Amino acid sequence: MKMKEKVTNFVLNKLRLKNYILFRTNEEGVIIRKSRLKKFRKKSKNLLIAAQLVAIWYLLIIAGSYLTTNTGAYFNDVETIEGSISVSEDFCKDVQNGSDFWHKYCKDNAGIGNGPDTPDQNTGEHTDPDNPGHNKGGCDDHTNAPCSEAKQINETHTSNSITLTWIKPSNVKFVRIYKNGSEKPVVDNLIEEIFIDENLLPSTKYSYKITTVDNSGKESLGLNIDVTTSGEDSPSVLPENVTDLKGIRNGNSQNIELSWKNPTGISHVRIYNQADSTLIEDNVKGENIKLTSNDKVTYRVTTVDSSGNESSGVTVTVPLKE
Repeated sequence: MKMKEKVTNFVLNKLRLKNYILFRTNEEGVIIRKSRLKKFRKKSKNLLIAAQLVAIWYLLIIAGSYLTTNTGAYFNDVETIEGSISVSEDFCKDVQNGSDFWHKYCKDNAGIGNGPDTPDQNTGEHTDPDNPGHNKGGCDDHTNAPCSEAKQINETHTSNSITLTWIKPSNVKFVRIYKNGSEKPVVDNLIEEIFIDENLLPSTKYSYKITTVDNSGKESLGLNIDVTTSGEDSPSVLPENVTDLKGIRNGNSQNIELSWKNPTGISHVRIYNQADSTLIEDNVKGENIKLTSNDKVTYRVTTVDSSGNESSGVTVTVPLKE
């Protein structure tokens, strides 16, 4: 019994010693693992801090590049419009002439494809209303440039009449004359370069505006002239008539030559067709002129002084061409 008890105690003591050693070993092992984990954690923390510093550095570089270089911005603004687009050979064909649409898109619309509306018709002499720079005198320019004005406007007057003369530009069709500010012309479609206003009051001022009109109907702005008739208390003395007036037809042709002698103190000579009082020539300075006519014609030749006074005139008849 005692032997058995001794063996038991011995075994138990051995087990206790072994357990103690194992415990110490495990305890030491635990201590060793905790120390390594602490070192690993410290090392990992340092790596994390380094990674964060590198990330911050790159962010600073990227931010600096955006602040110091041009920025790029992109916008996308999309608008949807529903409708249809049609093509017409002449989109001004059915547009009412004079309407707002016509004035905006059709009148003098440069380019081809819109067809010839009324103001865009070719007015001759190689003019082209749709293309500025292709027009001779500006009357047909699509920029609405005015026609060329009349040139060298002169006036002569008496106590009851005023005579206006001018030179009509070659690129206009006719002349209109307005009197005393009226919107309605006193004379229209005037081809001749003279206008005589008679039955006027003495010592009275009259205002005239002379405009030109081209082949397409465009009218110039016009030139103004004021003329005051002579007074009754100082009647004008009419100049003397020409003398030795002759009219000769050169053989069997339409060529006619008139000749005469001028009195002293006159400015120029005028020649009329006696049948209808049409002025044929004005500002004739010499003592002869060549005319043409196949018919029997009677000419009246008058003289005009520097004050505009005109003589009654003398006549000569040239027979019919044989």
